[in-house]
Amino acid sequence: MIKLNNLQVKYRDFVALESIDLFIHNKEIFTIVGPSGCGKTTILRTIAGFENPAKGTVEIDEKTVNSILPQHRNVGYLFQNYALFPNMNVRENILYGMQIKKTPKDVAKQKLGHISSLLRIEDCLNKRVDELSGGQQQRVALARILVLQPKVLLLDEPMSNIDKNLKKDLLNEILEIQSRESITTIYVTHDYAEALAVSNRIAVMNHGIIEQVGTPIELFEKPISSHVAECFGNTNKIDRSIIEYLNQSYMLKYDLNKNHFVRYSKIRQEKNFEHAVAVPCKIENVRFMGDYYLIKYSVFDTSLFGFEFNYFKSDIDNVYIDLGCVVSI
Repeated sequence: MIKLNNLQVKYRDFVALESIDLFIHNKEIFTIVGPSGCGKTTILRTIAGFENPAKGTVEIDEKTVNSILPQHRNVGYLFQNYALFPNMNVRENILYGMQIKKTPKDVAKQKLGHISSLLRIEDCLNKRVDELSGGQQQRVALARILVLQPKVLLLDEPMSNIDKNLKKDLLNEILEIQSRESITTIYVTHDYAEALAVSNRIAVMNHGIIEQVGTPIELFEKPISSHVAECFGNTNKIDRSIIEYLNQSYMLKYDLNKNHFVRYSKIRQEKNFEHAVAVPCKIENVRFMGDYYLIKYSVFDTSLFGFEFNYFKSDIDNVYIDLGCVVSI
């Protein structure tokens, strides 16, 4: 559906994107994640036509669109600030794009009714923009895009202005709408948990390049760089002394020149050593976190963290943990 070929975007001497190659499948939710300034929004703006690449091409439906103006690409862009017209009420905001396209009034009315019902904003149609909550403004901005039936939906940090308590509901709504309307969606966020929750596939960016593309499970279980490993989930970096112990005690062959990580969620206290890679340790402290206990272990004078959902006080000087899920990078 969307293909970026060897894309480079520059701002004078600054290279914002370098050698970007991506293929985004029809009807999937593809998320681009990374720290601020890594180039996530620049990719969206280039697909939409607001930025011109220094080299490379953007293809939509196997057609190169570099020379096509934004308004003719049939791409919907939800900006971070929603870009609603403050001098118009909700109804007028939603109808605006259809008026520009000279959509027949009866068709526009039908689309308005459908989308306002879908997004549950029927009661807001006569309200001014400044009378709406952040969540309502987001729905209105999304409605204004969806009534135009774009081939591609670009969402730029759509949850950045939303209260945490509303995030879960709005994420579920976006997933439901995307599925029902069958729109190819590119979602940009710096929130890695958010990316895991909404995506079919994810691209991890850093310093203008893409480090890895994969499904949420692939990125979580098989990161190919330290940056990717540290982005998804809580991660312990394993000290060399622990790796040497594992190699010597269990005849493992970890490369000492690589970095080694293990997820908090993979560390478990172990009593049955038959199938475990058990390492002796002490418990430094235990913190109740609501849904789980966060346990800090001391292993060969270094600290590792693990999760336990059911914690029973044990002998803190006679504990073993299973380190059978170490990732080498």
